[in-house]
Amino acid sequence: MTRSCDIIIAGGGMIGASLACALDGLGLDVVVVEAAPTPGSPTAPAVLDERSTALAPVTQRILQTLDIWPALAPEAEPIHRIHVSRRGGAGFTRLDAARDGVEALGYVVANRVLGEALAQRIEACDGVEVINSARVYGLDQLISGRGVAVTLETGDGRRTLESRALVAADGADSRCRRLLGIGAQRHDYGQSALVANLALRRPHDGLAYERFTRDGPMALLPMTGGRVALVLTLPQAEVAHWLACSDVALVAEVNRRLGGRLGEVEAVGARQSWPLSLVRATRLAAAHGVVIGNAAHTLHPVAGQGFNLGMRDMAVLAEAIAATPALEDSGWLQAYARKRYPDHCRLVGFSHGLVQLFGRRSPVPGPLLDIGLSGLDLCEIGKRGFVRAAMGLGPGLPRLARGLQLRGRPAP
Repeated sequence: MTRSCDIIIAGGGMIGASLACALDGLGLDVVVVEAAPTPGSPTAPAVLDERSTALAPVTQRILQTLDIWPALAPEAEPIHRIHVSRRGGAGFTRLDAARDGVEALGYVVANRVLGEALAQRIEACDGVEVINSARVYGLDQLISGRGVAVTLETGDGRRTLESRALVAADGADSRCRRLLGIGAQRHDYGQSALVANLALRRPHDGLAYERFTRDGPMALLPMTGGRVALVLTLPQAEVAHWLACSDVALVAEVNRRLGGRLGEVEAVGARQSWPLSLVRATRLAAAHGVVIGNAAHTLHPVAGQGFNLGMRDMAVLAEAIAATPALEDSGWLQAYARKRYPDHCRLVGFSHGLVQLFGRRSPVPGPLLDIGLSGLDLCEIGKRGFVRAAMGLGPGLPRLARGLQLRGRPAP
């Protein structure tokens, strides 16, 4: 049996689920196709091992507008200050939320908490169906030319959905991106990210560190419960060693790279790693579909902007869909692509540029990098502009990022 709907979202992760929530109330029939099985009863998490995401203030505002933030706020740790420096150099830049008159420079939330809040919000949505344990297998344009037929592989066999459009939110190695005929450019950094959470003896006071080294950047992000999230960039040849070494050795290496600022560590959580590459879709829209989130762009974690860029994708796409309620005119797909292109270029260039600028093959001598960091620290106007960009602020923000509902109602 073939089921018809208005929008198919391939990928029920944090970006795809957020889009489903954003479309609630628009009178649309939305289907989310998710490869993961139906969630079971919640179990007690291993708190020290939880992975987390840094939310920019614009992302926080989007979640607040969607009425998701109240469930997150009690377990979101605000970033009050950021210290940016270069190992072996004297230059540094300090960013301070209080000095810039904002509540926080960002928020760090456990992925589990964000996922549970989104799942609860989707359950309350009218017109949203989630199909778990399913993958998109094939894609064909309808004979009428007014949509697509999507073939799903499920545990019960194959089934077909017909829709006005397909939204590919199925990750960096997106099958749906390929099915839509959209290519991708890939740049391998030759590095991997090692992540682990550390429990500190002394309070972190909302202080985050970004430390550039010749082997790659390192970040420490404040979390709830006195924890910090470590993101350590390593040459791929060294990853196995640092995954297997003792906790004492790992903490010593982090302290060495951070110049002894870490302090005493009480415990180290489980470690994970993955190779780093820049993946960028060659275009954002096709005849009957678009790519968003990691399917459109996978960035180096140096600036912590990948998820936030994806949330702005989601917000702009939701606004484009709301402005074309019948979805008859496919021009909304290209309008979305045109509006997102500048933000993509800016963030891709910024994150990739930082990796090249502070890496082993940097074209800029170290002393000049130190002068640049110190100059930014002393230039209040320049630093304020840098902070606004990092927070996701700028012209042309979508309605959800301005606290406005898609149909003009005030935010909750």
